[in-house]
Formats: sequence, C-alpha cells, structure tokens
Amino acid sequence: MNGFNPVKGQHYEGVIFPADYPLEYAVGSDYGRWLPGLRDIDEAEALLFSNLAESRFRDPYIKSCLPLIRENLRVYKRQYFGLLDKSGNRIVWINLFLREADNWQQELVMVDDGGYGYFNVKINLETKEVFELAINGEA
Repeated sequence: MNGFNPVKGQHYEGVIFPADYPLEYAVGSDYGRWLPGLRDIDEAEALLFSNLAESRFRDPYIKSCLPLIRENLRVYKRQYFGLLDKSGNRIVWINLFLREADNWQQELVMVDDGGYGYFNVKINLETKEVFELAINGEA
C-alpha cells in the first residue's frame, strides 16, 4: 500500500488515502480507484465550498444541518479518496469529521450518529457535480 499524503490548504486539512486502500464496504464495488493530487483536492474543496446552499437540497434534515456545516467547514478534518465511475470520471470522495479519531490519518473514520459532526460527499471533477451528501443522524 502506498503512503498516506497529508494535505493542508487555506481552508482545509486532511489526508489523501492511497488508491489501494480498501474502501468497498464504504462506497460499494461500482468504482475504480485513482490517487488525487493536491490540485485535484484544491478543485474538490472549491466545489464543496460553493455548493452547500440549502436551495440545492430537498431533504429537511440536510437543510437543517447545512448552516452548522458551513459555519464549521474550515474546522473539519478530511479524508480524501479517489474514485472512478464507469465512464472514467474522476470523483473525489471526502469524508469529513469534527472530532479527531485515533489514527484518522491512516484509517477511515466511520461512526454511527454524530449529526452534522460527521458527513461525506462525492465530487465529480469532470462534471463539477457535488453529489451524495450524506450527514450522519443524531442518536
């Protein structure tokens, strides 16, 4: 397995996970893999920051969480994974969380509940689409 690459931008801090990190249990088996670079992460982050308006989403729970997510977006730690869809589009799957977990720079952080403190999203770098925003529920 290749190394884990720490990245830090003006508004984010995280780790790019290697393309061979096991991820099927989190995203399914419909995706190929690739390794994003710093430019890819910068682009994905810009798309994330500009696409978190409530008007883009129908789900009432997501709409209620978005103001808190936007307010804290720079504080979330991130884990970045490169996915390839069946058309070969490069997708960056970002896993975000407010509470640092042990070994978060080398292990996927997945928890039950936690509300807006834990969410993930996919960003298609070819189509510029931000999709499958998933925010954890609250216990």
